[in-house]
Amino acid sequence: MLTAEAGRENVVKIAKLGVRDYIIKPFTEAMIVERVGRVIDLQQKGASVAKIKTMEDPSTILVVDDRPAIIDQIKQSVSDTPWKVVGTSQCGEAIDLASKEVPDVILVSLSLPERAAFNFFQMMRANGRTKSVPILGMSVKTAVDEQSQAQSMGFTGIVTKPIDPTELSFRLTRAMNLDTSKRYFQQENNILYLRVPSNPGNLVATEIGNYIQSKTKEMVESGLNHLILDVSEVTKIDMVVIKLMLQAVQACKELGIKFRVVGSQDFAAQSKGFEETKDLEIFADRTSAMAGF
Repeated sequence: MLTAEAGRENVVKIAKLGVRDYIIKPFTEAMIVERVGRVIDLQQKGASVAKIKTMEDPSTILVVDDRPAIIDQIKQSVSDTPWKVVGTSQCGEAIDLASKEVPDVILVSLSLPERAAFNFFQMMRANGRTKSVPILGMSVKTAVDEQSQAQSMGFTGIVTKPIDPTELSFRLTRAMNLDTSKRYFQQENNILYLRVPSNPGNLVATEIGNYIQSKTKEMVESGLNHLILDVSEVTKIDMVVIKLMLQAVQACKELGIKFRVVGSQDFAAQSKGFEETKDLEIFADRTSAMAGF
């Protein structure tokens, strides 16, 4: 995010929407490179490109919090992934753990006594092995001062307490730059399926939306020309779902992709109450949708 000096007070509010960092105007070229380097691992020209990691790849999450319940909540939230959670209540021990095995991402509580989280962050950034490890601060929603300080120091992002599994997954996958497209996009019998999970919130909709353009272009380049937008798991239609549907439909129309929308009978009935969906035919099952191609 680019902001003027007077816009600093809005940084914390906007950061909760998924902004990774911000730059104060006016800025220098060196500042842009430094801030971008916080978000992605910059490499010299000609360097080999690392394989993009996915949700299925093992990752190590280091959690620093003096509340054991928080560590347990994080472990439970990622229990369906191959990720390993290593927890500790002491920053000193966390430094030792990180030196033995560099984690893929670090979560640290901003409320640790004596500014321990901020001192820990500075030590991690000063260490050559851990300087590029994403570090997320954990904080209660109302602690805006410590969140603002963490943002200004260069923390990768903020995870609010109480821990919401969906938000946590979104923050972690973004921090580690994981390809999460397989959550939603699958190819079957020369058809690309975009499956929308039950009642997606803004974070999930944003995650899906970020892939729509690239995935539809990729399918066309590979010779595919049929997409099924599967919203059958969605039980409640709202503007988040509608905007996501329209984004997918628009991408298909722009590229000349044939598409069908599959939803439950209840979903189809609900959609009739929204002006935006009046031109969309919603099929009750996949078989009838595929027959239309």
